[in-house]
Amino acid sequence: MAVGSLCEVETFLQLCLRLKYGEPEKFQELLLILSEEGRMLSGLQKSLRSKLTSNP
Repeated sequence: MAVGSLCEVETFLQLCLRLKYGEPEKFQELLLILSEEGRMLSGLQKSLRSKLTSNP
């Protein structure tokens, strides 16, 4: 669910950027933060997957 929510926020930020609802620099900064959050979620998923498969 967290990954889906992250994608939803990214979609809304992209939409706001295209509709010029704010300063492009701020949106780029937020998109970079979202990208980092996505990498952290991916790492968490990978870690949990490896723990599940390594435990009998």
